[in-house]
Amino acid sequence: MRLLSSHSNGSAKIGETVCLIPVIMKDDVPLFSGKIAYLGFRDTESFIEGTLDLSRRGTHIVCRADKPTFFRYSFRFESKDVVLEQEIGVIFAPEMFHPHSECPVNLSDFWAKQLAQLLAIPCAMRLSALPSCGEFRLYDLTANCVGGVPVSGELAVPENGATRFPAIIIPQGAGGRGAGVGNTAWFASQGFLALDLNAHGLPNGRTPEFYRNLVGYAGYPKRGFDAVDPTKIYMTGMFLRVKRALEVVCSLPEWDGRHLFLAGASQGAWQCYAGAFLDSRVTAVATTIPAGCDLCNGGWPFTGIPSEERARYAKHLPYFDGAHFLAHMKMPLLIRAGLVDTVCRPDGVAAAFNVCPSQEKMLYWANEMRH
Repeated sequence: MRLLSSHSNGSAKIGETVCLIPVIMKDDVPLFSGKIAYLGFRDTESFIEGTLDLSRRGTHIVCRADKPTFFRYSFRFESKDVVLEQEIGVIFAPEMFHPHSECPVNLSDFWAKQLAQLLAIPCAMRLSALPSCGEFRLYDLTANCVGGVPVSGELAVPENGATRFPAIIIPQGAGGRGAGVGNTAWFASQGFLALDLNAHGLPNGRTPEFYRNLVGYAGYPKRGFDAVDPTKIYMTGMFLRVKRALEVVCSLPEWDGRHLFLAGASQGAWQCYAGAFLDSRVTAVATTIPAGCDLCNGGWPFTGIPSEERARYAKHLPYFDGAHFLAHMKMPLLIRAGLVDTVCRPDGVAAAFNVCPSQEKMLYWANEMRH
């Protein structure tokens, strides 16, 4: 199944008509028989369902909006030979979305208090050489951090004849796993000093069973947000590990002293925004399907949680919102977001992007990208 849109970039203006056109191909020839069932969602709520008759040439769905909103349509084609399912989305007036919480006036003071804990802990970086192919040197890297949980990652240093390199840190997405999933090797092959950063300070290079059997991580992204003490919030430690990782990379003699990048997806993107806020040396940020945006409106990890329950966390959420980190970022920013992403919703991503004051920023909507 191919889904075509009259607005291929995924976004439209209020009042514009958007046509969504499903095409079924068989042996590279369009099929003009059968029916396609569809279900439409506006924002997060289903609002329409029906069927399209393929015998009617150019059959399509039309959607419009009179205010900022986003749509997601699910299509299903079934025959005796095959079942095909596909989704496509569109967002109207993305430039008009804004965060549902005010940026705290004391945001910098709040995080200065957290950073004070980090500064009191000696870094004590440790590098252990790993087997590598010769195009780059690989190391298991650890360093001390808050709460007794270390920075942990895989570091790659190019072996291309140069001695100093631009640096990039890639924080991990959600879940628990070891660092070193090809990210560092790829970036090192492009001439970067690269660190794949373990989200939880876990040891790297263990068996899949080791990570599957980890306990104590269930529900960690929301942990502590209803506590009085912000140091009890799990994400505090995760964000400070990004800051310590930046310090570590900047201390390496192989860093060129000028170019320092952060790149990540989902939870990794959230860490990128926090890291760029906490360390002014970061020179550019590139993220995909970013989490942590517009938390008070249900941005991940609070997706699907009723507003009355989110109220329990209202005191601390603004201090961790990716939107408010971005509101202080002036370096180049690239975001790639999915319009059928039901985890990190497009409205929150748009809201966060809109408040970023960078003069070099780009938001690319992928209208068929899930989480």
